This record gives sequence, structure tokens and C-alpha cells, in this order.
Amino acid sequence: MRALPLFPTLLVALALASAVCALPPARLKYEVLATTQERFKPTPSAIAMYREARRVFGAVNASPLFVTSLCVSRGGYAECAFIGFDKLEVIVETDGRAASVTLALYNFAAAYREEYRGVFEGLLPGLEAFGTFEGYAYSVAGATAFTKVFQLDPAGAAGEWLFWLRPEELKLNATVVLAHVLPIPYALEQLEFNGSANVVYVNMSQVGGVSYELNGGAVVVDRSRTAVGSSRYSTRYASVFKLKGLDVEQVKRMVPEPFRFVDFGNGTYALVCSYVYDAYERVKDAKPWKLTKVRLALVHEGEEVSADIEGVVELAGARYIVSPLEPVTLVYDRVTGVLLESSPGTPALPAFLTTFGVLPPPLTNFFGFDTVWSVLGEGEAPLLSLKLVESSLHKGEERLGGPGSVDTTAHAAALLAAAALLAAAAGVRRK
Repeated sequence: MRALPLFPTLLVALALASAVCALPPARLKYEVLATTQERFKPTPSAIAMYREARRVFGAVNASPLFVTSLCVSRGGYAECAFIGFDKLEVIVETDGRAASVTLALYNFAAAYREEYRGVFEGLLPGLEAFGTFEGYAYSVAGATAFTKVFQLDPAGAAGEWLFWLRPEELKLNATVVLAHVLPIPYALEQLEFNGSANVVYVNMSQVGGVSYELNGGAVVVDRSRTAVGSSRYSTRYASVFKLKGLDVEQVKRMVPEPFRFVDFGNGTYALVCSYVYDAYERVKDAKPWKLTKVRLALVHEGEEVSADIEGVVELAGARYIVSPLEPVTLVYDRVTGVLLESSPGTPALPAFLTTFGVLPPPLTNFFGFDTVWSVLGEGEAPLLSLKLVESSLHKGEERLGGPGSVDTTAHAAALLAAAALLAAAAGVRRK
């Protein structure tokens, strides 16, 4: 069976020494929980999958609290497995050179068609079928864990690493990250895309609405040091159109933030939303994906009446149109760069626009860019969010509104390791 692409890895710098300095040795622990506010209405096919999963799990005496689907895109169709759990923890450990990510699932259950056994046992390291039922292979356990190791170097980079921002990005007023892709191919006019991409704009000036308690309440990361990322406007770059018989000044007054009204002076105008693209230009050299544009014209009776300029993400040989089909909010600590929370929906954007109920990034595509991991349900189902609960980088009691305490010893160790690497490299060159 062909090996499937692994979870996106980090592109931190152009040298190993820079990769070492990106984050000191650290251990981060996240919990995945149901949100209290955001819910979604599953599609009829998702409801059917949920009921089938419950039927199979019930037959093998499994009753997980959450039921999810892990689907592998195969062009026009998908191969899916059911994964159930009561609780999911995500543990990230790094020595500065590599990072291991462990998914710990409690009251675990999985079921997949027997003909797909090779696919899903390849995706989930260590997964073995416990038995079979009506053409399904299934596995149940009180607790299980899946671990993957990622090299934090440019050679292994295939996507975006979301667990922390690079130091260079923290110095800017904004950056952009690729939250996830949906590998659902479709055509738009004469163009074909491998799916859609969710680009998140992280505004270093926008603070979150809450503070974060870590390490059992011993540390509080105050909201004043957070930075919020949103995919609310990460869609088309511009719309170009003509105005006939309308008051141009009145139209200009109706343009909402953050759009700009552009007058080309020939009866043609445009609404431009460029801040996502401007931020990308400042960090593009360190991104393992490209953000480009494509022009889609609307022609009526041989005359172009309008045109949309859409964003396109190019990643690992695939092209994804930029569209926030799965709106998401990412909250980062501006001091350490560490991801504090990943949750569905965005501020001022209703959750009903969420269509697939994907697990929060970076779990959405954890098993590859040709996979998508989604929560299932019926009626109004809860969405899931990812929240940091433990961190070795945050130590001691933080003063309200202060910068908090960061493990300076770990930072010093990382710098010494980088110096040692550089010294060793210099010695090799002198030989």
C-alpha cells in the first residue's frame, strides 16, 4: 500500500541552527473538548455515517462519547473509517531539532471496511483489528495512543506547523498560516482545483477574549499577551466591476472594512481586500506553500461585466482555492509563539457556515493532505476545540497583565546547542 503523506511539518529557517532556536526543548499538552457555543448541522450523508457508526460500535459493545470520521480522498470518492473516543489529548514534545506528536484517545473505538484495512492500519501506527463485524474490521481499547515524529528542518517541510509561530513572525504586526485544506476536488469555470484552503490571518494587535490557565492553574497567560488569528476574510483578493447609473460616492460610503474601493478612472472599479496577501509577502520566504492569484471573469453577451480575483494556495504539487469553508480561530501567545487554542468559527461569523465539522487544526489534516478528520452527529452536533492545558515553557505564577514567566534556562540551552552546532560546522570546514 502506498505510504500516505504525513502531517505537515515545520519550515523554520534555512539552517539547522535556526531550527534549534525556533523553540527550546519543550512539552506541550492540549485537550480536545466540545465547545459550549459553536454547533453545526450535519449534512444528510454525515448523519447517515453517524448512525452507521453508532450501529457498528453498539454491536461490538463500544459506546464512545464522540464519533468522528477519518476520510482519505481518492479523487471522486473517499474511503472512510469511524473513530470514537471519550477524550482526546494531544502531546507535543520537542528537543529543538525534532518534534513528536502523540494523540492519546480514551475509550477508543475504530471501525473500517475490511477492504480498507491496509489504508487505515497504515495511517494509524500500531492499530490492529480486534475482530470483524458485517464486513467491518474493528478495534476497541480503554486507551490508545498514536505517535508521529517530525524533523524540524526545511528538507522535511511539506506544509505548515501550527503549534508555534517562528520568532521572526512574532516581530511582525501580522502573519498568515495555512490552517488546513479540504481535499475535495472541484472545477471552477475552466480551472480545476484539488480542494479548498483555509488561510488564517494572525493579527498581533488583536487580543483574545479570555486568559488561559495552564499547569493546573499555576500559570495564567493573560489575554493581554495573546494574538488572534481568523480566517474570516481569507477569500477573494478583489472583485472588479463596472458601475452604470449609480452614485459612485454613495457606493464608496457603503464599502465595509477591511475592503478598499479602487477607481480605475475608466468606469471600472474594484473592491480589494489585500491584507492577507500583504502579510504573506512579508513571510513568504519562510513558508513551504505559495499564495498566488487567479482571475475569473464573468462575460455577458461577449462583454466582460465583472471579474473576481481569487487566492490560490500551491502546496506539494496541488492547488487549492482559498475559501474559509471551515472558519477557524487560532490564538497564540505572543511571548513564546505557542498555540493556546484552536477553535471552530470566527469572531462575528456565524458557525452555521461550517459545513463539514472538521476537527480543529492542526488535527484536520493530521494524517495527510489527502485526508480530513471530522466530527459526526445528528441534529445540532457540538464542534470540538483544541486548548493548551500544560506547558513546560510557562513556569511560575504570572502577574495579572504581565508578560508571564518563560523558561529562560531552556532558551539558554537552545542557544548553546545552536552555538555548538555552528562551532562543529566551522571545524569541519577547516579540515
